[in-house]
Amino acid sequence: MCNFVVYMKQNVIQIRKLFHRGQLVWMMSFPYNKSLIGEMKKLRAKYSRTYTSWYLPCSDYSPEKVRRMMGAFAKSEFLDEANQPSSTDRTPEKNLTKEQEKNIIRFQTTIQAKGYSASTLKSYTNLVIKFLKTRNSAQFTHKDIEHYLVHHLQKKNYSNSTQRQFVSALKLYCEMLGMNEPEVSNLTYPKKKKPLPKVLSTAEIKALLGQITNLKHKTIVSMLYSTGMRRGELLHLRINDINHFQNTIHIKYGKGGKDRIVPLSNSLKDLLQKYYDQYKPKMFVFEGMEGEPYSASSVAQVLIKNGIKARIPIRVTPHMLRHSFATHLLESGVSLRHIQVLLGHHSSRTTEIYTKVTTGSLQKIPNPLDNLG
Repeated sequence: MCNFVVYMKQNVIQIRKLFHRGQLVWMMSFPYNKSLIGEMKKLRAKYSRTYTSWYLPCSDYSPEKVRRMMGAFAKSEFLDEANQPSSTDRTPEKNLTKEQEKNIIRFQTTIQAKGYSASTLKSYTNLVIKFLKTRNSAQFTHKDIEHYLVHHLQKKNYSNSTQRQFVSALKLYCEMLGMNEPEVSNLTYPKKKKPLPKVLSTAEIKALLGQITNLKHKTIVSMLYSTGMRRGELLHLRINDINHFQNTIHIKYGKGGKDRIVPLSNSLKDLLQKYYDQYKPKMFVFEGMEGEPYSASSVAQVLIKNGIKARIPIRVTPHMLRHSFATHLLESGVSLRHIQVLLGHHSSRTTEIYTKVTTGSLQKIPNPLDNLG
Protein backbone atom coordinates (compact mmCIF):
# COMPACT_ATOMS: atom_id res chain seq x y z
CA MET A 1 0.00 0.00 0.00
CA CYS A 2 1.78 3.16 -1.19
CA ASN A 3 1.17 6.76 -0.24
CA PHE A 4 2.22 9.59 -2.50
CA VAL A 5 3.06 13.24 -2.00
CA VAL A 6 3.12 15.80 -4.81
CA TYR A 7 4.50 19.29 -4.31
CA MET A 8 2.57 21.94 -6.23
CA LYS A 9 4.26 25.30 -5.78
CA GLN A 10 4.03 25.88 -2.02
CA ASN A 11 1.16 23.47 -1.49
CA VAL A 12 1.27 19.76 -0.76
CA ILE A 13 -1.12 17.19 -2.17
CA GLN A 14 -1.28 13.95 -0.22
CA ILE A 15 -2.67 10.79 -1.77
CA ARG A 16 -3.35 7.95 0.61
CA LYS A 17 -4.80 4.50 0.15
CA LEU A 18 -7.26 3.72 2.93
CA PHE A 19 -10.68 2.29 3.76
CA HIS A 20 -13.71 4.55 3.52
CA ARG A 21 -17.38 3.61 3.47
CA GLY A 22 -16.57 -0.09 3.27
CA GLN A 23 -14.18 0.07 0.31
CA LEU A 24 -10.55 0.74 -0.47
CA VAL A 25 -10.11 4.23 -1.93
CA TRP A 26 -7.49 6.73 -3.02
CA MET A 27 -8.00 9.67 -0.66
CA MET A 28 -6.62 12.99 -1.94
CA SER A 29 -6.19 15.96 0.39
CA PHE A 30 -4.87 19.38 -0.57
CA PRO A 31 -5.24 23.07 0.29
CA TYR A 32 -8.17 24.74 -1.47
CA ASN A 33 -7.51 25.01 -5.20
CA LYS A 34 -10.39 25.72 -7.59
CA SER A 35 -8.72 24.14 -10.62
CA LEU A 36 -7.81 20.97 -8.75
CA ILE A 37 -11.37 20.66 -7.39
CA GLY A 38 -12.54 20.96 -11.00
CA GLU A 39 -10.28 18.05 -11.96
CA MET A 40 -11.71 15.99 -9.08
CA LYS A 41 -15.25 16.60 -10.32
CA LYS A 42 -14.31 15.64 -13.87
CA LEU A 43 -13.16 12.29 -12.53
CA ARG A 44 -16.43 11.99 -10.58
CA ALA A 45 -14.52 11.93 -7.32
CA LYS A 46 -16.60 12.27 -4.16
CA TYR A 47 -15.92 14.53 -1.18
CA SER A 48 -15.48 13.04 2.30
CA ARG A 49 -16.45 15.32 5.19
CA THR A 50 -14.83 12.90 7.61
CA TYR A 51 -11.40 13.21 6.00
CA THR A 52 -11.99 16.64 4.36
CA SER A 53 -10.60 15.08 1.17
CA TRP A 54 -11.67 13.87 -2.26
CA TYR A 55 -11.64 10.15 -2.98
CA LEU A 56 -11.82 7.62 -5.81
CA PRO A 57 -12.42 3.86 -5.49
CA CYS A 58 -9.24 1.86 -5.98
CA SER A 59 -11.22 -0.63 -8.05
CA ASP A 60 -11.81 2.04 -10.69
CA TYR A 61 -8.49 3.88 -10.65
CA SER A 62 -5.06 2.32 -10.52
CA PRO A 63 -2.14 4.12 -8.81
CA GLU A 64 -0.62 4.68 -12.25
CA LYS A 65 -3.75 6.39 -13.51
CA VAL A 66 -3.93 8.63 -10.44
CA ARG A 67 -0.22 9.40 -10.87
CA ARG A 68 -0.70 10.41 -14.52
CA MET A 69 -3.79 12.49 -13.84
CA MET A 70 -2.29 14.39 -10.94
CA GLY A 71 1.08 14.74 -12.61
CA ALA A 72 -0.48 16.18 -15.75
CA PHE A 73 -2.46 18.74 -13.79
CA ALA A 74 0.10 19.79 -11.21
CA LYS A 75 3.08 19.50 -13.60
CA SER A 76 5.05 18.25 -10.66
CA GLU A 77 6.92 15.10 -9.83
CA PHE A 78 5.34 12.49 -7.59
CA LEU A 79 7.48 11.32 -4.75
CA ASP A 80 6.95 8.14 -2.80
CA GLU A 81 6.29 9.13 0.81
CA ALA A 82 8.92 6.66 1.96
CA ASN A 83 11.57 8.80 0.23
CA GLN A 84 10.64 11.91 2.17
CA PRO A 85 12.63 12.93 5.26
CA SER A 86 11.07 10.97 8.11
CA SER A 87 9.54 12.86 11.02
CA THR A 88 10.02 11.88 14.63
CA ASP A 89 6.56 10.35 14.90
CA ARG A 90 6.80 8.04 11.89
CA THR A 91 8.36 4.64 11.37
CA PRO A 92 8.54 2.50 8.21
CA GLU A 93 5.26 0.69 7.79
CA LYS A 94 4.43 -2.59 6.12
CA ASN A 95 1.54 -3.02 3.72
CA LEU A 96 -1.60 -4.60 5.09
CA THR A 97 -2.19 -8.18 4.07
CA LYS A 98 -5.36 -9.11 2.20
CA GLU A 99 -6.70 -10.70 5.36
CA GLN A 100 -5.99 -7.56 7.36
CA GLU A 101 -7.70 -5.42 4.71
CA LYS A 102 -10.85 -7.56 4.95
CA ASN A 103 -10.74 -7.36 8.74
CA ILE A 104 -10.49 -3.55 8.63
CA ILE A 105 -13.59 -3.33 6.44
CA ARG A 106 -15.43 -5.60 8.91
CA PHE A 107 -14.12 -3.45 11.75
CA GLN A 108 -15.49 -0.25 10.21
CA THR A 109 -18.86 -1.91 9.68
CA THR A 110 -18.85 -2.94 13.36
CA ILE A 111 -18.06 0.62 14.47
CA GLN A 112 -20.86 2.05 12.33
CA ALA A 113 -23.34 -0.58 13.59
CA LYS A 114 -22.57 0.44 17.17
CA GLY A 115 -23.51 4.03 16.34
CA TYR A 116 -20.10 5.63 16.87
CA SER A 117 -19.45 9.04 15.32
CA ALA A 118 -17.59 9.61 12.06
CA SER A 119 -14.62 11.05 13.95
CA THR A 120 -14.43 7.94 16.18
CA LEU A 121 -14.64 5.74 13.09
CA LYS A 122 -11.74 7.63 11.57
CA SER A 123 -9.63 7.59 14.76
CA TYR A 124 -10.20 3.93 15.61
CA THR A 125 -9.54 2.81 12.04
CA ASN A 126 -6.31 4.78 11.74
CA LEU A 127 -5.01 3.56 15.12
CA VAL A 128 -5.71 -0.10 14.35
CA ILE A 129 -4.20 0.15 10.86
CA LYS A 130 -1.01 1.70 12.27
CA PHE A 131 -0.74 -1.18 14.73
CA LEU A 132 -1.43 -3.86 12.11
CA LYS A 133 1.25 -2.46 9.82
CA THR A 134 3.84 -3.37 12.45
CA ARG A 135 2.70 -7.01 12.37
CA ASN A 136 3.81 -9.69 9.92
CA SER A 137 0.45 -11.44 10.03
CA ALA A 138 -3.16 -10.89 11.08
CA GLN A 139 -2.43 -12.67 14.37
CA PHE A 140 -1.09 -10.89 17.47
CA THR A 141 -0.93 -11.41 21.20
CA HIS A 142 -1.36 -9.41 24.39
CA LYS A 143 2.42 -8.96 24.52
CA ASP A 144 2.43 -7.53 20.98
CA ILE A 145 -0.13 -4.92 22.03
CA GLU A 146 1.80 -3.95 25.17
CA HIS A 147 5.05 -3.74 23.18
CA TYR A 148 3.38 -1.38 20.70
CA LEU A 149 2.01 0.77 23.52
CA VAL A 150 5.40 1.11 25.22
CA HIS A 151 7.79 1.24 22.27
CA HIS A 152 5.70 3.17 19.79
CA LEU A 153 2.99 5.28 21.42
CA GLN A 154 4.63 6.02 24.77
CA LYS A 155 8.21 6.24 23.51
CA LYS A 156 7.17 8.71 20.83
CA ASN A 157 5.20 10.82 23.32
CA TYR A 158 1.70 10.16 22.03
CA SER A 159 -0.82 11.68 24.43
CA ASN A 160 -2.53 9.56 27.07
CA SER A 161 -5.79 10.28 25.30
CA THR A 162 -4.46 8.71 22.08
CA GLN A 163 -3.12 5.72 24.01
CA ARG A 164 -6.50 5.18 25.66
CA GLN A 165 -8.21 5.44 22.29
CA PHE A 166 -5.83 2.82 20.91
CA VAL A 167 -6.68 0.37 23.71
CA SER A 168 -10.41 0.95 23.18
CA ALA A 169 -10.04 0.43 19.43
CA LEU A 170 -7.98 -2.75 19.88
CA LYS A 171 -10.47 -4.20 22.34
CA LEU A 172 -13.29 -3.63 19.87
CA TYR A 173 -11.21 -5.06 17.03
CA CYS A 174 -10.34 -8.17 19.08
CA GLU A 175 -13.98 -8.60 20.07
CA MET A 176 -14.94 -8.53 16.39
CA LEU A 177 -12.35 -11.23 15.61
CA GLY A 178 -13.59 -13.38 18.47
CA MET A 179 -10.38 -12.89 20.48
CA ASN A 180 -12.11 -12.85 23.85
CA GLU A 181 -9.23 -14.21 25.88
CA PRO A 182 -8.94 -12.60 29.33
CA GLU A 183 -5.51 -11.16 28.50
CA VAL A 184 -7.03 -9.13 25.68
CA SER A 185 -10.28 -8.10 27.34
CA ASN A 186 -8.35 -7.15 30.48
CA LEU A 187 -5.99 -4.76 28.70
CA THR A 188 -5.41 -1.85 31.04
CA TYR A 189 -5.86 1.75 29.95
CA PRO A 190 -3.01 4.23 30.45
CA LYS A 191 -3.83 6.48 33.37
CA LYS A 192 -6.06 9.33 32.30
CA LYS A 193 -4.56 12.74 32.91
CA LYS A 194 -6.89 15.49 34.05
CA PRO A 195 -5.27 18.80 33.15
CA LEU A 196 -7.22 21.95 33.92
CA PRO A 197 -8.89 23.49 30.86
CA LYS A 198 -7.15 26.51 29.37
CA VAL A 199 -9.41 29.53 29.59
CA LEU A 200 -9.21 33.02 28.13
CA SER A 201 -10.26 36.00 30.22
CA THR A 202 -13.13 38.21 29.07
CA ALA A 203 -10.55 40.90 28.25
CA GLU A 204 -8.65 38.45 26.02
CA ILE A 205 -11.86 37.40 24.27
CA LYS A 206 -12.64 41.06 23.60
CA ALA A 207 -9.11 41.67 22.29
CA LEU A 208 -9.34 38.56 20.07
CA LEU A 209 -12.62 39.64 18.47
CA GLY A 210 -11.31 43.18 18.12
CA GLN A 211 -8.46 41.95 15.91
CA ILE A 212 -10.70 40.14 13.42
CA THR A 213 -11.69 42.23 10.41
CA ASN A 214 -13.01 39.40 8.19
CA LEU A 215 -16.79 39.12 8.76
CA LYS A 216 -16.91 35.36 8.24
CA HIS A 217 -14.04 34.75 10.66
CA LYS A 218 -15.56 37.07 13.25
CA THR A 219 -18.90 35.27 13.02
CA ILE A 220 -17.21 31.88 13.47
CA VAL A 221 -15.28 32.96 16.56
CA SER A 222 -18.31 34.72 18.03
CA MET A 223 -20.46 31.62 17.56
CA LEU A 224 -17.88 29.33 19.17
CA TYR A 225 -17.64 31.58 22.21
CA SER A 226 -21.32 32.52 22.58
CA THR A 227 -22.66 28.95 22.27
CA GLY A 228 -19.86 26.75 23.64
CA MET A 229 -20.27 24.38 20.71
CA ARG A 230 -17.45 22.16 19.51
CA ARG A 231 -15.63 22.92 16.26
CA GLY A 232 -17.11 19.87 14.53
CA GLU A 233 -20.61 20.88 15.59
CA LEU A 234 -20.08 24.37 14.19
CA LEU A 235 -18.78 23.09 10.85
CA HIS A 236 -21.80 20.83 10.31
CA LEU A 237 -24.36 23.38 11.50
CA ARG A 238 -26.99 23.97 8.81
CA ILE A 239 -28.84 27.22 8.16
CA ASN A 240 -32.20 25.70 9.13
CA ASP A 241 -30.74 24.62 12.50
CA ILE A 242 -30.91 28.26 13.61
CA ASN A 243 -34.32 29.60 14.62
CA HIS A 244 -34.21 33.38 14.43
CA PHE A 245 -37.77 33.71 15.79
CA GLN A 246 -37.23 31.66 18.93
CA ASN A 247 -33.59 32.75 19.23
CA THR A 248 -32.30 29.17 19.47
CA ILE A 249 -29.67 27.01 17.77
CA HIS A 250 -30.33 23.28 17.39
CA ILE A 251 -27.03 21.40 17.58
CA LYS A 252 -27.57 18.00 16.00
CA TYR A 253 -25.48 14.86 16.33
CA GLY A 254 -23.16 16.23 18.98
CA LYS A 255 -20.63 14.07 20.79
CA GLY A 256 -22.21 10.75 21.67
CA GLY A 257 -24.96 11.34 19.10
CA LYS A 258 -26.83 13.71 21.43
CA ASP A 259 -28.82 16.72 20.21
CA ARG A 260 -29.17 19.88 22.26
CA ILE A 261 -30.51 23.41 21.95
CA VAL A 262 -28.56 26.52 22.94
CA PRO A 263 -29.70 30.16 22.97
CA LEU A 264 -28.94 32.52 20.10
CA SER A 265 -27.65 35.80 21.56
CA ASN A 266 -28.82 39.11 20.12
CA SER A 267 -25.25 40.10 19.25
CA LEU A 268 -24.65 36.86 17.36
CA LYS A 269 -28.04 37.16 15.66
CA ASP A 270 -27.16 40.60 14.28
CA LEU A 271 -23.73 39.38 13.19
CA LEU A 272 -25.24 36.34 11.45
CA GLN A 273 -27.62 38.54 9.47
CA LYS A 274 -24.76 40.67 8.16
CA TYR A 275 -22.80 37.50 7.37
CA TYR A 276 -25.75 35.95 5.47
CA ASP A 277 -26.20 39.14 3.44
CA GLN A 278 -22.56 39.17 2.38
CA TYR A 279 -21.69 35.48 1.95
CA LYS A 280 -25.10 33.96 1.10
CA PRO A 281 -24.45 30.38 2.29
CA LYS A 282 -26.81 27.78 0.81
CA MET A 283 -26.84 24.77 3.14
CA PHE A 284 -24.23 24.96 5.88
CA VAL A 285 -23.88 28.12 7.94
CA PHE A 286 -20.15 28.21 7.18
CA GLU A 287 -19.23 26.87 3.75
CA GLY A 288 -16.09 26.52 1.68
CA MET A 289 -15.80 27.84 -1.86
CA GLU A 290 -17.62 24.83 -3.34
CA GLY A 291 -20.45 24.65 -0.81
CA GLU A 292 -18.84 21.99 1.38
CA PRO A 293 -18.48 22.58 5.14
CA TYR A 294 -15.74 25.05 6.05
CA SER A 295 -12.52 23.24 6.92
CA ALA A 296 -11.46 22.53 10.50
CA SER A 297 -7.89 23.63 9.78
CA SER A 298 -9.10 27.02 8.54
CA VAL A 299 -10.95 27.64 11.80
CA ALA A 300 -7.82 26.71 13.75
CA GLN A 301 -5.67 29.07 11.70
CA VAL A 302 -8.10 31.96 12.21
CA LEU A 303 -7.71 31.61 15.98
CA ILE A 304 -3.95 31.13 15.95
CA LYS A 305 -3.37 34.12 13.68
CA ASN A 306 -5.66 36.53 15.52
CA GLY A 307 -4.60 35.26 18.93
CA ILE A 308 -1.05 36.31 18.09
CA LYS A 309 -2.27 39.69 16.87
CA ALA A 310 -4.19 40.18 20.11
CA ARG A 311 -0.98 39.36 22.03
CA ILE A 312 -2.59 36.48 23.88
CA PRO A 313 0.35 34.61 25.50
CA ILE A 314 -0.99 31.10 24.76
CA ARG A 315 -1.98 29.45 21.50
CA VAL A 316 -5.73 29.94 21.05
CA THR A 317 -7.74 26.88 19.97
CA PRO A 318 -11.45 26.36 19.17
CA HIS A 319 -11.96 24.22 22.28
CA MET A 320 -10.46 26.98 24.41
CA LEU A 321 -13.46 29.14 23.49
CA ARG A 322 -15.78 26.36 24.69
CA HIS A 323 -13.92 26.25 28.02
CA SER A 324 -14.08 30.04 28.25
CA PHE A 325 -17.83 30.04 27.55
CA ALA A 326 -18.47 27.60 30.41
CA THR A 327 -16.13 29.31 32.86
CA HIS A 328 -17.50 32.80 32.22
CA LEU A 329 -21.07 31.54 32.64
CA LEU A 330 -20.13 29.97 35.97
CA GLU A 331 -18.44 33.17 37.12
CA SER A 332 -21.58 35.15 36.24
CA GLY A 333 -23.73 32.94 38.46
CA VAL A 334 -25.21 30.38 36.04
CA SER A 335 -25.72 27.01 37.71
CA LEU A 336 -23.57 23.98 36.88
CA ARG A 337 -26.68 22.07 35.82
CA HIS A 338 -27.58 24.69 33.20
CA ILE A 339 -23.99 24.77 31.94
CA GLN A 340 -23.97 20.96 31.73
CA VAL A 341 -27.05 21.06 29.49
CA LEU A 342 -25.64 23.82 27.27
CA LEU A 343 -22.36 21.94 26.78
CA GLY A 344 -24.06 18.59 26.21
CA HIS A 345 -22.13 16.82 28.98
CA HIS A 346 -23.45 13.39 29.94
CA SER A 347 -22.12 13.61 33.47
CA SER A 348 -22.07 16.57 35.85
CA ARG A 349 -18.56 15.49 36.89
CA THR A 350 -17.28 16.66 33.50
CA THR A 351 -18.81 20.09 34.02
CA GLU A 352 -17.51 20.40 37.58
CA ILE A 353 -13.95 20.84 36.32
CA TYR A 354 -14.81 24.49 35.54
CA THR A 355 -15.18 25.19 39.25
CA LYS A 356 -11.39 24.69 39.47
CA VAL A 357 -10.57 27.48 37.01
CA THR A 358 -13.00 30.19 38.06
CA THR A 359 -11.24 33.15 39.67
CA GLY A 360 -14.15 35.08 41.18
CA SER A 361 -14.54 32.94 44.32
CA LEU A 362 -10.76 32.64 44.76
CA GLN A 363 -10.34 36.41 44.84
CA LYS A 364 -12.78 36.63 47.76
CA ILE A 365 -10.69 34.32 49.96
CA PRO A 366 -8.58 36.36 52.40
CA ASN A 367 -4.87 35.63 52.15
CA PRO A 368 -3.06 35.05 55.48
CA LEU A 369 -0.08 37.11 54.31
CA ASP A 370 -2.31 40.15 53.87
CA ASN A 371 -3.67 39.67 57.39
CA LEU A 372 -0.29 40.01 59.01
CA GLY A 373 -0.88 43.72 59.12
